[in-house]
This record gives sequence, structure tokens and C-alpha cells, in this order.
Amino acid sequence: MAKLSTCVIGKVDHGVAKLMADRCLFCLATLAPGPGSGSRSGLAVIAAPGPVSVLLCDPCRRGLDLNRCPCEGCGEPLPEHRWRRPAGERLCGRCLVEPFSFHEVRTPLIYRDEIRRLVQRFKAEAHLPSAQLLVALFLEASLVGENGVPDALIGVPRHPARARRFGFDQGQWLACELGRRLGVPVRRAWRRRDDRPQHELGSRARRRIASGMFGIASGLPRHVALVDDVMTTGATLERLAQACRRAGARRVDAWALARTPPPWLC
Repeated sequence: MAKLSTCVIGKVDHGVAKLMADRCLFCLATLAPGPGSGSRSGLAVIAAPGPVSVLLCDPCRRGLDLNRCPCEGCGEPLPEHRWRRPAGERLCGRCLVEPFSFHEVRTPLIYRDEIRRLVQRFKAEAHLPSAQLLVALFLEASLVGENGVPDALIGVPRHPARARRFGFDQGQWLACELGRRLGVPVRRAWRRRDDRPQHELGSRARRRIASGMFGIASGLPRHVALVDDVMTTGATLERLAQACRRAGARRVDAWALARTPPPWLC
């Protein structure tokens, strides 16, 4: 039933997107064509399936929270004065004491306000326009260059029971969509346990239950990137990274649409 409901919601979203094709997703302002080129102002996102665009006007786009000063080890937003340090020293307190094993972390958005609402609509309602906009913002803000394109993407998986309950696996969907746009193959991992939702747990509990959580087939390529919607403590991504190394990967990057802010930024 959940899977059927998600399919129906997706068709409704697709129809509404066609009717609102010239309006901003947030404020519903009509977007005028750009001068000379026939293109529209703001950020245009090609949605799938079909030729539907999800648009965002420039004022709403400027109001989004970008993670401009991320910790190089975990992506947590840093105060601007700490970002002025030399490359390799832009680290939060946690990473100075207990660093993660990721080679690179990309978390270009901050999980609050409109970004939080977009992620929640995508995750809980399978809202396609929100998902497509988040993917476009991730690609634009994280500047994935040729040297940084991995050999494979791996979505952080939901447990099958939870995926059936919600009608989809958001980590796998994100990996497939980013893989399609970047021309990168996708490998599938699986979750061995159906634990409580991460937002219901404290940081210590997250790190404790993450042990032995994931499995993945051996024979991974050298460079892989893990894909998730939100990075909170990083424990889940770290455990999947360890499973990927056991399966043959040598470089593991962590990609998340958004990073939860530290208390001083809330």
C-alpha cells in the first residue's frame, strides 16, 4: 500500500509541476524569461520523468542556507574565522580528537529552515520536485569536478522493511539520480538491522548501533562515494565506509545533501 501511495503521489506531483512550470517552487512567483536567450531566471532543474522543470527564483535561492565554511573532516559548519586557517587545518573539535576515515566530505547545504523542509518532504512524502531541487543544489554548490568524480556511488540504504513502509529508499534514489547526472555507476549496499530512526537517537546511541549495520558485495572499485540525504553525527556513513573498504575500496568519500548545524548556528 505504501509503495502504491508513493507512485500515486509522484504522478500528482508531476501533474502539478506541469501546471506550475513557470512559477517558483517556494514563493510561487512567476519567473520571466531571461533576456535574449529565452531561458528563465533562477535555477532550472530538469525533473524525471518527462520534460518538467522545477524552478526557484533568485530571491528564494539567495535565502537558502549554504554550508560555506565546512569542516574538512566531517562537513560541520565552522565559524568563519576558523575557515581562514590553511587547508588541512579547517577542522572542528571532534575531528581534531577523533577524525573520520573519509578522504573527502561534501555537505553543501545546512539542514535548517527551507532546506530542512525540502529534505523532509522528499524523505517522508517522496516529493519529486523537492528531491530534484536538492540534487541540483548539491551539484551546483559542491562543484563536482572531473578529478573528484568517483568510480561508483553507493546510497546509504534503508532497511527493506522501512523502505516498504515509506514506498522507496531515499539513499538509493539519490545515488541513482546523481549517478545518472554524473555518468557514474551505482553499487548497492544493504542494511542488516532495522533500528530506531536516527533522529530519535542521541549521538552515542547512533555510534553504538552503527557497528555491523551494513553489508556490500566485494569487488568494489578503488574510489567510491557514499550518498545520503542528511549527515548528523557521521556514524552511519563511517560504518558504511568501513564496510566498503572491506569490500575493496581504497578511497571513500561522503556526500550528503545537507549537514545538521552545530548548536551555535541553530
